[in-house]
Amino acid sequence: MIMAIVGLFFLSAFFSSSETALLSINRLKIYAKLEQNQKHEKLLFFLLKNLDNVIGSLLIGNNLVNILLAVMFTNLFARWWTDPIVISTITMGVLTPLLLFFGEIVPKVLAKEFAETFLKIFAWLILLIFFIFFPIQFLFQRVIIGILWVFGIKRKRGVFSQDEFEALIQMAENTGELRKSEKEFIESVVNFKNVKVREVMVPLIRMSCVEENDSVQLAAALMITTKHSRIPVFRMRVDNMVGYLDHKDILNKPSEDSVKKYIKKAIFVPETVPITKALLEMQHHGVQMLFVVDEYGGVVGAVTNSDIIGEIVGNWIDNREEIFKYENGFWHVSGMANIDDVNEIVGTRIEKQDFETLAGYLLHVFQRIPGIGEVYESNAFVFEIEHATPTRIVKVKISHKKGSKKPKKEKPA
Repeated sequence: MIMAIVGLFFLSAFFSSSETALLSINRLKIYAKLEQNQKHEKLLFFLLKNLDNVIGSLLIGNNLVNILLAVMFTNLFARWWTDPIVISTITMGVLTPLLLFFGEIVPKVLAKEFAETFLKIFAWLILLIFFIFFPIQFLFQRVIIGILWVFGIKRKRGVFSQDEFEALIQMAENTGELRKSEKEFIESVVNFKNVKVREVMVPLIRMSCVEENDSVQLAAALMITTKHSRIPVFRMRVDNMVGYLDHKDILNKPSEDSVKKYIKKAIFVPETVPITKALLEMQHHGVQMLFVVDEYGGVVGAVTNSDIIGEIVGNWIDNREEIFKYENGFWHVSGMANIDDVNEIVGTRIEKQDFETLAGYLLHVFQRIPGIGEVYESNAFVFEIEHATPTRIVKVKISHKKGSKKPKKEKPA
């Protein structure tokens, strides 16, 4: 009987450690190795794919073992005592701490620490147990679903919250399963719905446009010069947009024709609209360009499907040619650089307010358009205007303030 009890303790430890190992294993590593076509990884993938059912089978096995242990301990102590209450009390007093220590705590701690090694050795045995107890587990599962249905309770599928998902991505980068560029790509997809149109649009001042009475020849020349396949079309004033012109619509058309014949109608969206909704608007109206308006109804920019897709892909490939760092410690930054990019790459901590770009930030602090050579000093950085026109800031030189410590969040003056 003693040997049987020892064997049952080993089984209890095995069931507990199997459950913990399956829940602790690095799934990303297993999924990555699937491409190597190894039998072990395929077996683990099957177990993880059916994790709920596998865990259910392990729990059934563990409970059966614990019941058998209780029966055997009761029979063992019945040799010396006859009072059922005394036997039950002694059984609980002896079995409970032994089971907790040798059947739960120790095996689970070890399995969590050596999950991969444990599963390499015992994955096949877990699979066997899964098939043995699956009929019982399946029956219990149907009964539970039936009870939930009677009480009108719907089963919820397990999903990651955004915080859990972001933590998983961070862990994958820390363990080397994801490169930084891949992590940034995933994060840009996750945060896609939070981006507003004004953050990805081309501002009106940077738009290359034609007037509706201009010729096809002029429009084609502008497309070639700017390398744009679509250009906005206005009527009389540049802020009075009537539509846009697609290069495909003017191919092989008479060069003297007016572009008015070929324009696609203008669709307008507020600048605060999420880019996900902007994409839906494009699909609904069958267009590839939207015009962005402010709260007063004035056109402030335009956005294309390429701009929106670039919000994901652009972040992934880290295509930030607007920002350059030189060896001497100076950054030469385009005025149109996004504040988030400046904060990330340069190390500033500029707090966004009513602006999205570096130029917007400096216009806010100067309260005018500064001239070339003018300087603004924040808590930790010096911003020098390298190039400016009478209407906008083109390029800025940024350097660390001498003797500055780690920058605090910089609020515009």
